Amino acid sequence: SVAFAGCESLTHVKLPDLVKEISTNVFQDCKSLKSITIPDTVTRIDQGAFLHSGLERIIIPPSVKELGDRAFLRCEALTEVNFSEGLEVIGMSTFEFCKQLTSISLPKTLKSVGFSSFANTALETVIMPSSVEQINGQIFGRTESLSRVYYGGDAERFADLIDRFTSKPDHMNNLFTDAQIFYYSEEEPSESGNYWHYVDGVPVAW
Repeated sequence: SVAFAGCESLTHVKLPDLVKEISTNVFQDCKSLKSITIPDTVTRIDQGAFLHSGLERIIIPPSVKELGDRAFLRCEALTEVNFSEGLEVIGMSTFEFCKQLTSISLPKTLKSVGFSSFANTALETVIMPSSVEQINGQIFGRTESLSRVYYGGDAERFADLIDRFTSKPDHMNNLFTDAQIFYYSEEEPSESGNYWHYVDGVPVAW
């Protein structure tokens, strides 16, 4: 359904509790739409649902398991995305060209991240959980601002994840541009390297 596509008068939407899925392209080109309240009954946000809309921030409830391809593509005013534990799949180009998005913390339930899902954004830091089993090419492509990726597992687990993507020598650069990768450690490591932990809920390098 594209029932609201191109509607210029929408500024906020509160979806009723009966909604289970946000349909394909339903809010596409709603450029005045700033925010939306999504109930815990929604399990999927379909492809292009908010494509080129005016959304400024979004809270993904824990009921949502999948974000479809291009669901938030070219939401150029989007500055904040709050993911909840429960999300498992982020599709292709889901947040591509979200030019105001500077940081994200991906949920610990996430399993798959699609091609170019966060490409061409303003991301500077990313928290990526060790639950991720599949990543696809150029997920942060042409995001030269990306400087740090805080990975929730150790270096060995991260290497295994990368190796499943490609065996090319430059595979990491294809995925993470020039970002530094930091590996999670609850306690201060005795060996040198890039490690991080949480301080008052904020990722901090050891």
